[in-house]
Amino acid sequence: MNKRAIVILVLASCGGSNKGSGLSNTGDTVGQMGAKKGCPLSAAADVQDRFPVGSIPDYRVNGLGEAAKCHDVFVPSDVIKTEGNSFRIVKEGVFEGHCPGEPDNRDKFQAYAPGSVAIEVNALGSSEGELGLGKPITLMAADTDAHAGVIAHIADSCGSQLTLGVDENATEWSLGPGCDKVAKVVPYDSDKTKLTQQQIMAVGAGSCTITAKLLGVEGTVLVTVK
Repeated sequence: MNKRAIVILVLASCGGSNKGSGLSNTGDTVGQMGAKKGCPLSAAADVQDRFPVGSIPDYRVNGLGEAAKCHDVFVPSDVIKTEGNSFRIVKEGVFEGHCPGEPDNRDKFQAYAPGSVAIEVNALGSSEGELGLGKPITLMAADTDAHAGVIAHIADSCGSQLTLGVDENATEWSLGPGCDKVAKVVPYDSDKTKLTQQQIMAVGAGSCTITAKLLGVEGTVLVTVK
């Protein structure tokens, strides 16, 4: 990561969600689709968190203070299957998890088909631009250290945010037409080119789009270099 970066983290790039975090059953809206017919999507009662089909969920149960009590182990079903030492969601529906050794004290979760990707500007190492979901990126070509940190969020078909769970280094970042002369995607760690969190850096003056594809859906961000 660039030493001159002024990093303002808004959301962590990985890790489980917290029990009692206040996430609603309908999720946080990350797009402009919430008013469409049939939205928000229905949810079962007492759902602790919402995950996309195809993901490996992770859920942190709080203990006393800020310490974690455990990370839930999930109960295999037609919705979630064991995969090695973890679990993968294979279809929409409700599934359960519990702390190891506490099978009778279960948490409830719901899985939805992924509908879109929303790209958030979650860090700035530049005097240009602003933080937030769907915000365009502006960089100055003369400032070779300038960058914008971005993170790809997965959403349901109504644009409500889903919790990804484990970031599997499976996000495909690609440049739009002519973007190789305008901007580049630079990983924070050189060998992690497909994590949901990356940084965008200037190459030369112009405008273009950068796309993030995850779990079969995608979203774009506009980049302008002056």
